[in-house]
Amino acid sequence: MLEAASARLVGAAGVSGGNFQAGVAMYPPCQSFEPGRLAASLLLLLGGTDDEEPPGACVARAAQLKRQGEPIDWHIYSEATHSFDTPGRDHIETYQTHVYHVRYDADATQDAHVRIAAFLAASKRGGGRRGAAFADMEVPAQTLCGPVLLMERRGP
Repeated sequence: MLEAASARLVGAAGVSGGNFQAGVAMYPPCQSFEPGRLAASLLLLLGGTDDEEPPGACVARAAQLKRQGEPIDWHIYSEATHSFDTPGRDHIETYQTHVYHVRYDADATQDAHVRIAAFLAASKRGGGRRGAAFADMEVPAQTLCGPVLLMERRGP
């Protein structure tokens, strides 16, 4: 998902209509961060106890990008696991040889919804990298389950 926020990859893909305005990545695979600049403002929402995609690599890369003046912010939910916003019972997942924990966190989910709405609203007001507001976009809370990258393209 983080590949879509890479200015290099967006440029190479020749995205019609211009770059993306803003993106939100929840508990992403941080090793997929591309080198170089961002194509859009980016918000990362991470689980502090995520043992599938630990937040350390994301925070290190995000801090580096922030120091370079890139439009990136992040928040770590200290007690949240991977897929913290997916309702259901606590359980253990196995992928190949990796075992990780999943636990729904209602408080983190609610806070994530608030942060996403505020981030997108700021981007609509021109707070994104490119400064152009994008069309109104409604994001119902129930659509925010699972690892997502919400990106809204500017222009026609």
